Amino acid sequence: TKLSYIKGETLDLTGLDVVCRYTDETSANVTSQISLNVTNGAVVDSETPKEVIITYTESFDVVTDSFLLDILIIDSLEITPPTKVSYDNGDALDFTGLKVICKYTDGTTADVTSSVSLSVEEGAVVDEDTSNEITITYTEGTETVTGQFEIEII
Repeated sequence: TKLSYIKGETLDLTGLDVVCRYTDETSANVTSQISLNVTNGAVVDSETPKEVIITYTESFDVVTDSFLLDILIIDSLEITPPTKVSYDNGDALDFTGLKVICKYTDGTTADVTSSVSLSVEEGAVVDEDTSNEITITYTEGTETVTGQFEIEII
């Protein structure tokens, strides 16, 4: 029943039901007699095949079918810096306008702005010890990616 996975999740083929239909219009559930090219319970990663191949053998007949998994693997983060990037000593950091888009290897994207952590908290007071580079960290499944944007301290 689950077809979409994030790298690091466990493959769960619960609900997979395979029925063999014969030429005489009868059928039989053969789920317990199939073999798969993936292992149920395996950790999904970039090596996991997106096409799950089902093989059923009866006597000398071998029948195959397949279905596709949607495996999301992070490619990169696209960061739109906040509106304000210049600060005087004593100003509070304001990350209004910050946008973080997660890009996946299959070409899809997701706005993950509300799920990131920052190396400096919004509202922190800027002083001479504040780094000009703010690091953004995003974790999904077992995968963590980072990106940065610069601020100017006047």
